[in-house]
Amino acid sequence: MSVSVYTTENRVVVLEDTVTVYAPAVQGPRGPAGPSSAAQLANTSVLAGDGLSGGGTLDANVTLAVDSTVVRTSGDQDISGTKNFSSVLYIDSANSRVGINTVDPRIDLQIGNVGLGTYTLHTTNTFPNQIADSWSALNFRSAKYQVQVYSNSANQYEISEIFLMHDDSNVFITEYAIINQGERLMTFDASINNSTVRLLCNPNYAINEVKVFRTVLSA
Repeated sequence: MSVSVYTTENRVVVLEDTVTVYAPAVQGPRGPAGPSSAAQLANTSVLAGDGLSGGGTLDANVTLAVDSTVVRTSGDQDISGTKNFSSVLYIDSANSRVGINTVDPRIDLQIGNVGLGTYTLHTTNTFPNQIADSWSALNFRSAKYQVQVYSNSANQYEISEIFLMHDDSNVFITEYAIINQGERLMTFDASINNSTVRLLCNPNYAINEVKVFRTVLSA
């Protein structure tokens, strides 16, 4: 005799012979129980569609499987810790980084050898060489920036693009495609110190918001 049971309960208690159980969850100290509370149900195939709970041993003839093609979840959830999905998608929640085709992302989002990230700086004075962004020279060789500046002091915007490269000791930089409303709000430079590459800004007005979007390439 072969019986298929479809149930909304979390356990199947008294069943004999060969049984296939399709249950939203499998629960109990031994899985599906046999004719007595201490017995184990043999010759049984259990497919758990939604999850498993409980524990204990199963009879040698009991097969337990979870549908690997379906992931079910409901409600709001916080997922913490490091998650590695077959070395394709890697989530480093401790450092707020995501990697695709890399298990060691070194920037906000890293896809193989390419890294993407953003940073926002608020200036309060016209001191030179303020750090608009930084990254490790040990991980990346070059960067391309899109920079947007809003000067609250002048009530004006400015955008430009910057290419930057280092040779472990020196940094080489060029800025181009500068668009503004009639005057420069900020100029840029770069430096390398203790294996950290820094994009530096020199504001012409005190109060500014500087947003940078970077693309970096590994060596």
